[in-house]
Parts: sequence; structure tokens; C-alpha cells
Amino acid sequence: VPLGELVHHRERVRAVIRALPPETQDVLLLLVGTAWHVSEARRFAKSGEIVSSLQPGILSVLVTRHKTKKFTRTGVVLPETLEAAKRIRARGRIHTGKWLNEIIGRACDKLKLPRFNAGVMRHSVATWGIEAGADMGTVSNFMDHESKKTTARWYVDTAHAKPPIPIMPML
Repeated sequence: VPLGELVHHRERVRAVIRALPPETQDVLLLLVGTAWHVSEARRFAKSGEIVSSLQPGILSVLVTRHKTKKFTRTGVVLPETLEAAKRIRARGRIHTGKWLNEIIGRACDKLKLPRFNAGVMRHSVATWGIEAGADMGTVSNFMDHESKKTTARWYVDTAHAKPPIPIMPML
């Protein structure tokens, strides 16, 4: 699949988020606000933490384990992402990617929009960040990649720009 087909317009994603049931809405808000994989969001739901941030502009830091067993620490800049994270932790679970994608697909169909799935949110967030002015290093760091080459090869569909990575409100 060409990378451009994985990236979805912010307005389409916003419309779909608004059309989702609350539990699925929370998951998409978390994915958009963190650029996590669904698997990271599922690990966060089970055993992640929300900790205070000392950095200006960062509301809180979401902490979970990566598949490599390292900790992933992601700063949250949007209140809607933080509130979704709190509700997800309170529930202690996120359904499988297959279940999420079915619910998201139905919302897309209802709105007569092209279908997308939860997995492409990471690609979309990286591209939105570059389009809004973040440089590749900032996006790569936000996505917890060890190399900018990984970000450039798999996640970004536009030219380079300047930091920081702007996270756009989705509600």
C-alpha cells in the first residue's frame, strides 16, 4: 500500500471520532495524541501510568512498556487526549485491533467516508506533524524511534519542516 493511502485528512478523522461510541472514541483520541501502535495503547490500558510533567506545555506523561520491554514515555499536550487516557486506564482494557477497526469502519461507512483503521493513525500523526512544521528528528523522537531513517522510510509522506510536532485538537 502506498504510504499516501495510509494518511487520512484531519477533518475526516475528526468526523469519524465524533461518530464513534465513547470507548472507541477514547482509543482513537489516544492514538492521535500519542502516535502509538494499537498494541502500545492496549498495554497502557492494562498497566500504564499517567504521571505529572515538569515540562511547560506538557499536561502529563503517559508511560507504558514497549514490546521491547523498554518504557515508552509520551508527553500529552491536549486535554482531550489526557481525559481519554484516564478513562482508558479506568476501564483497564482496549479491545483488539480487529474490533476497533470494525467499529471505525462502520462509522466511516455511515459518514460515507473512505474507510481507515486504527493502525494508520500512527502514519497520519507523523505526516500531520511534518505538514504542520515539525522536523523529522522531532517527529522521530515523539514516535520513540531510535533513528530518523525509520520515521522517514515508514511514517512520513511529505517534505521536511521545523519543530515542534503540533498535535491538533480532534474534538
